[in-house]
Amino acid sequence: AELWLSLIHPDDQDRVKERQREVLGDGQPFDMQYRIVRPDGEGRYVHDVGETLRDKEGNTLSMFGTSQDITEHRKAEEALTRARDLAENLIATANVMVVGLDTTGNVVIFNQAAEMLTGYTHKDLVGKNWFEVIVPRDQYPNVWREFERLMDGGLPKRFENLILTRSGEERFISWQNGELIDQGQVIGTISFGIDLTEQKQAEEGNLRLETQLQQAQK
Repeated sequence: AELWLSLIHPDDQDRVKERQREVLGDGQPFDMQYRIVRPDGEGRYVHDVGETLRDKEGNTLSMFGTSQDITEHRKAEEALTRARDLAENLIATANVMVVGLDTTGNVVIFNQAAEMLTGYTHKDLVGKNWFEVIVPRDQYPNVWREFERLMDGGLPKRFENLILTRSGEERFISWQNGELIDQGQVIGTISFGIDLTEQKQAEEGNLRLETQLQQAQK
């Protein structure tokens, strides 16, 4: 036992020893994960599960159990956590709108750029239907049709539509769309939006000007 304890990573020794004392005292199973350092200096994660053997009077005779090397599993979990944290940070700080919806159209992701453009906060919209708040059905029935088609497996990779900000202003957004997938199942959509309002207004202004010039030349 002393030899094994000497292998435990210094930062985990107190935690493991305390849990062992608790197990020896109350007889509860020992079940925990911690790090060890092998004699060659390599660190490994282990998962220990143990029991105490007691006599009829309840005195502890010994402690026994199994130890499983879970290093690769822990590394995979940590890599996944780092990737998730990086993705969440990129979404939060992106200079384009990032909106994630579940399969019913409720908001699950709403980043800072989306907050600044729409005037709504993440707290305002999370759990609420994006299309009912931002794209009223009576004003934009074509957008609702696209979303209903999307939920039937017809997700358009690109889509452009008007939205209403909190102040009631219309903004023209160009979207790049993708699916949110968990364990092979589509659980929603994620869309990256760029505000093209000024560009569309300029294009429309140029078109009106060209039309007026053509009419003046006739």
